[in-house]
Amino acid sequence: MDKASERFGSDSATRKEMYVCCLLRYRPGRQTSQRMPDKETAMVCKQWRMEVKSNHDRPKVLSVTSPAAMHNQRRVRMDRRVKKEHPSARNLFNPVPMDAGLPEGSPATAYAIHTQLIGRNGAGVDQTLLNTQWQLQSAEVRQHRDHWLIPNVVCSLLLEQKLRLQLNFLAPAVNSRTHHIDAARDKTGGPSEKAKGELKNIRIGAETTNYDKSERPMMQPRTQEGQKPHGDSVRSRQQSEKQQQEVTALIAALQLLFKVSDITTLVSVALVVIKTVAGTWSATVLWGCARYMLSKEPTSLTLERVSSMLRWKLLLGVEIRRDSLMISLLTIVIFIQAFTGPLLTGSVNWTSGSRLSVNAVSATTPGPGSLGAWYWYNAQGSFDKRPHLRTGVGLAGLAWADPSTMDAHGRSVTGNGCRHIMNDDGLLPDSVVVNVLMPCIDIHGIHWYRSADEMGAEEWDELNGGDLSLVNDDPFFYYTSGVSFVYNGSDIRSAPSNWEQPPPPYRFSGNKTVVVLLDRHEATDPPCRELTNTIFGDMDALPYYKPRARATGSSENCFLIGRVSFTAGVTTSRRARYINGRVIEDQTPIEEVEFAPDPWVREAIWLLPDMMTMIAITNASQLPSHDNIDYHTHGLLRQSYLGAWSVLSRNFNETQGEFRAFPAGPRLVAVVSFARVFSWLALCLLMTVSGALVLGFFLREKHLARLEDSELSNMVAQLLRSADVEEYPDKRAA
Repeated sequence: MDKASERFGSDSATRKEMYVCCLLRYRPGRQTSQRMPDKETAMVCKQWRMEVKSNHDRPKVLSVTSPAAMHNQRRVRMDRRVKKEHPSARNLFNPVPMDAGLPEGSPATAYAIHTQLIGRNGAGVDQTLLNTQWQLQSAEVRQHRDHWLIPNVVCSLLLEQKLRLQLNFLAPAVNSRTHHIDAARDKTGGPSEKAKGELKNIRIGAETTNYDKSERPMMQPRTQEGQKPHGDSVRSRQQSEKQQQEVTALIAALQLLFKVSDITTLVSVALVVIKTVAGTWSATVLWGCARYMLSKEPTSLTLERVSSMLRWKLLLGVEIRRDSLMISLLTIVIFIQAFTGPLLTGSVNWTSGSRLSVNAVSATTPGPGSLGAWYWYNAQGSFDKRPHLRTGVGLAGLAWADPSTMDAHGRSVTGNGCRHIMNDDGLLPDSVVVNVLMPCIDIHGIHWYRSADEMGAEEWDELNGGDLSLVNDDPFFYYTSGVSFVYNGSDIRSAPSNWEQPPPPYRFSGNKTVVVLLDRHEATDPPCRELTNTIFGDMDALPYYKPRARATGSSENCFLIGRVSFTAGVTTSRRARYINGRVIEDQTPIEEVEFAPDPWVREAIWLLPDMMTMIAITNASQLPSHDNIDYHTHGLLRQSYLGAWSVLSRNFNETQGEFRAFPAGPRLVAVVSFARVFSWLALCLLMTVSGALVLGFFLREKHLARLEDSELSNMVAQLLRSADVEEYPDKRAA
């Protein structure tokens, strides 16, 4: 073994591992160049007297046969002595002394060498791969229990240094009923999933005798036939997805997008074709009529009329008879049809539009926030809540700044009214984002009180307006008409017990009190009379109860009070459309919206008195008010809730939302006027049908002369000569 020590070095663990694998893998009958670097290494391996048998009819495993005289008891005794007397050897490549009971080249010797090698170098081996157990219980293995089974994969894994498995090769079991090799057992005793995955496709006993050079590189683990390794399958899947994306983009690029000039050209070509067909048909019909007229009355007057009809497609001065009237009407229809082209070309109008891309991009919501800000939101009272309130008012104004997205009552015309602010990701209007989490509110209706008996004490008489405000700003102190706010006198916000965590999820569905300031005017007795000139119109005509507040000797604030029913929460919008570069709106019908709880829903509702008051004061809502008090209150409540939830989620959520969006590209959309198209089509159809009827009627006449008659032929020749002379007067002079 001096040659082995000189060649590999006794201090190199990697070379020792390679050397042991060479010992285990060597076959005398195989070309050593496939597995061994030179003949010297092969000679060293032979010194161990490891005999390898290859049998094609049995499982193809490397087997080292023990001496024939060795029986089961001797092997058990040798195995025990190895474990007890030689737990760690200093020189791994020196054989165990013969006096220890381990014959040179025996399976126990090979086992001892490998055990000592692993025991010395196994400290750095990945422990996650030390829990795989291979069970070899086939009939062939039971029949050859005298053979020392060495899986071919062991050497491959060690030489490749990808899976340095700490394999504890056991000697053949004493009990003939169980024969197994325990490999890579960890502390838990169970096989690891990673080791299972790596070793699943490896055939422990499937090494062929004649190894194909071109099949696999040296020292690679075999996989099942037709199955790729795990890395290759991942790369193959990635390549397949990439090819699918390229095909999708190619299909999108090959889609035919017409320009305005293309549409105009196609319409013009269609008109030319139709005009040619119509001209051919009208010529046929007119010649048929001319033939009929000449056969009925072959006079010079008839020749003039026929000439005029053929030249101008108009028959003038015809006597009012059945035949002449039919021909005159037909020529008028043909004349009108010749000028119907502008009806078709003028039926196409162009307006701006968009087209969605098939490739998705990333769209993000503002943030992320911090729970530290949530701590200070609760710790410093109104001081730290004012910035959040003002930011929420700004977000509400941004979401509803475009009046073209609302109707005359202030309702949204671009979706269900649930809007949210996104980051400026460069997406144009009409782009679509899918599966986005956003706030939503559905206002079911408002019931205005008609008498004081309908009010509860906590709604008005015992209410302290300062308790409603989170920023110490009593909403009843504002004297601007249109100030509205929603509250619950028995549900006043108190600081949460845990400031380090967000509040529990909450979803609201029910009623709350709503008040609207109608006007501040001179005090009257009874109170709040003569409200004829308010921003909401004549309120005296409405039978609602109007309590007053902040009354002095000369002035009073007149309110309208009632109950509003609504559902508030969050929803995952399946399809939300960009109204502008930062505002999206859910496209789901409000009746089909699924409301879900969220930690910031209740906080947003508690913030409503301050939000609604400030939005009404800044006039950011642009809500119409005259004769529109219900929808004015609806819109103010909607905008305030959406803005409050948006600012709370943006400032306190620690994660930033990222969603898939499909950009929209600007396009010109052709809008067709069907009235003009059908008018043009009706005139063309009238000419075709009337010509067919007239021509069919004339062709049924029995007295219709044939063209070969001499008299008719002479008259036609005379007609042609007269037409030729009028067309070319120089010929007559000649």
